Amino acid sequence: MGSIQIPGGTQPIILHRDAVSGGGFGMVATVISADMDKVARAAPGTATRFEPVDMDEALAARRERRAALEAAAASLS
Repeated sequence: MGSIQIPGGTQPIILHRDAVSGGGFGMVATVISADMDKVARAAPGTATRFEPVDMDEALAARRERRAALEAAAASLS
């Protein structure tokens, strides 16, 4: 998952789980693991809309993402 922070202004940044900001800024939200690839492919400045999800929805999205990846890998075999 990724953390969403707003360091010193109004422009949010999204950091992957292995990135830490040096400024000690608070995390205002997270990006669920199933959506991190979408965030990673977005060009800088891309308008992004976030929607709240609960834990069950996040886990279901992760299962669906995993199943889609497994299906794609199987089709290449």
